[in-house]
Amino acid sequence: MHTPTEIPIFHKPFYLDVVTNKSWDVCAVIKNNEIIATLPYYIRKYKGITFLDMPPLNQFLGPWIKPDILKNISYRKYHEIIETLYSQLPEFGCCNHHWHYTYQNWLPLYWKGFKQTTRYTYIIPFEQSIETTWENINYSTKREISKCQQNYKVEPLDDFDAFFNLVKENFLIKKKNNPLNYSMFSELDKACRINNNRLILGAFDNSKSLHGVIYLLFDSSSVYYIAGGCDSTGFKDEAIKLLIWEAIRIANERKLVFDFEGSMMKNVEFFFNSFGSIQQGYFAISKVNSKRLLINEFVKNILKKKSDL
Repeated sequence: MHTPTEIPIFHKPFYLDVVTNKSWDVCAVIKNNEIIATLPYYIRKYKGITFLDMPPLNQFLGPWIKPDILKNISYRKYHEIIETLYSQLPEFGCCNHHWHYTYQNWLPLYWKGFKQTTRYTYIIPFEQSIETTWENINYSTKREISKCQQNYKVEPLDDFDAFFNLVKENFLIKKKNNPLNYSMFSELDKACRINNNRLILGAFDNSKSLHGVIYLLFDSSSVYYIAGGCDSTGFKDEAIKLLIWEAIRIANERKLVFDFEGSMMKNVEFFFNSFGSIQQGYFAISKVNSKRLLINEFVKNILKKKSDL
């Protein structure tokens, strides 16, 4: 697996400042005056209960261990680091963290009463040649990409509002609510642009009209698909497939993993899988300490069982 060589973008202070409204902190393991492991966490309070939760627009927020250390440490030392990180968390009513898929050992937290659910993302490794990647894409998707290449030219787009408006239009076409918050996303875009961690691609027709967009984040290990959309013309032509293909090519050129950012929805999984992506499991780690939340969950389960009868 391709382990992040430095702190991932989703863990960086400038990123967390925006998506948590500066309501975050970090646990750390320090050895010989050097930080060797970190665990950032987002603090949210609701009705008197403290939640250590996943912030919006954040794919993963679990432990990070320096790669050279992670590569060589024993299970015992790894367990010690994970236990040390989580022991530093403040008191909470509920904790919910999504780990990066390279961290596949959560046993120390099982012993501490945490629970784990496996979720999935989909990736295309950079070690795979772009020719092989093209061969792995299913026939209908390749056909749509080839058709779009005749109608559209993909170019970088600096206009965030143009991107966001097209995404809004895409949700209207699908008759779905737009889950993206303009104020937060635009502020995040400014921070990522300043730190050179984002790329927006647009699909333009021959008259330079914009019909599709895709928003990408990248760090030292991966390119992440964050959001995308099309107007009615681009939606009909499935221009999003061309945009994703161009994003995959860019990731390959930069020797970065392309990460679709995952979904548990059946239709989304089918779409991601059509690009010949590799399914990659990651852990959703959780623990509930609040008696109120435990009772609420117990009552919900009882009611669900009754409704199933």
